[in-house]
Amino acid sequence: TLCVISVDRYLGITRPLTYPARQNGQLMAKMIFGVWLVSASITLPPFCGWAKNINTAGVCLISQDFGYTIYST
Repeated sequence: TLCVISVDRYLGITRPLTYPARQNGQLMAKMIFGVWLVSASITLPPFCGWAKNINTAGVCLISQDFGYTIYST
């Protein structure tokens, strides 16, 4: 979300004359939906069984699944 806000502010500053004409409610809704879609695609796979956390000897470790680590970053 912060990344999209930063890009939006950058475009507002570097293109002050054309920015207001391009930014409308529909585009903003698409940008918000896109941010939520990307966030969900990173967050939901562990709930579906991919990259489960490891709990050994009372210590909860972050997932050690290399594939999920690469995917989420």
